Amino acid sequence: IMINYLFCLDENYNNQFLTTLKSINDNSKIKFNVYVIHEKPEKLEVNFEKYKDKYLNIDKIKFFQFKEQNLDFPNLKNNHISKATYFRFFIEDYIPKDIETLVYLDCDIVCINNPEGILNSISARIYDEKFTIGAATEYIKNEHTKEVFERLELKSQNYFNAGVMVINYQQWKNQKLKNKLLILMDQIYDKIDFWDQDVLNKNFDGNYLEISNYLNFSLVSEFKDNLEGINRKVILIHYSGSSKPWTIRGIGLNSSQYFQHFYYKFSNVPYFITTNYKKGAMYDLIKFIFTMKLFSIKNPLQFILISLKTIFTNEK
Repeated sequence: IMINYLFCLDENYNNQFLTTLKSINDNSKIKFNVYVIHEKPEKLEVNFEKYKDKYLNIDKIKFFQFKEQNLDFPNLKNNHISKATYFRFFIEDYIPKDIETLVYLDCDIVCINNPEGILNSISARIYDEKFTIGAATEYIKNEHTKEVFERLELKSQNYFNAGVMVINYQQWKNQKLKNKLLILMDQIYDKIDFWDQDVLNKNFDGNYLEISNYLNFSLVSEFKDNLEGINRKVILIHYSGSSKPWTIRGIGLNSSQYFQHFYYKFSNVPYFITTNYKKGAMYDLIKFIFTMKLFSIKNPLQFILISLKTIFTNEK
């Protein structure tokens, strides 16, 4: 069965999106569709056309420009998260009505094994068991995590990570979830820490199909550098921590190589590096060189040159 992937992003994540897409393309055995909700999609469309021949497993890709410009989304001021994280509340305004299932992915995700069998079986279960979404549990209520449950006044014991969601789109539409989520967002506006994820958890309150953490695998703990175990078991890696694999600091982690590998495969450039803070990035680069980490990565000279170019073309 053809899978329909959904992405919501702004132009700060264009290259990350193309990397995620390349990883799915290279690990898929059958063709798939892609739907993108984007604030300014023109540049991304041009970029995709440029690299189109690297994505031969894509059957159809559609870009939609996000239209709702005047809404006040919670917890964005002075934050690294943009309003694009809330775009998925609006899917019924953009996505074709006849689609049955969507697989939503954040753009800090990389696919490293074939995803089709498990995603199709989850889609079937969601329909059979009448769930609206499937997601991986991030927190189970206990002494350490109770703040989240108390802050949102959740009745259930489970809180999911919304970076990967399998969506029963027909049920989502029938429940008119856009309006429900926007009303809920306003009601809990001042309690929101984890953006749209908090709103989604407040809405579903534990009523979701639990999917394997191997479909939303967090590398926050770095998996003790056990890349062999990751290669064998994990399907979707989620770089959910602050050390993203496209930062100088993040490249020091072994697991960043998955992201950089797929970036190279479509762009033919050995490293994709971004930074918002010139001083911090310079410090990380000097530390990288003097702790000898430099010699543990591929193309160390190109890494230094791309890092310096990134730092000195950055305004801050």
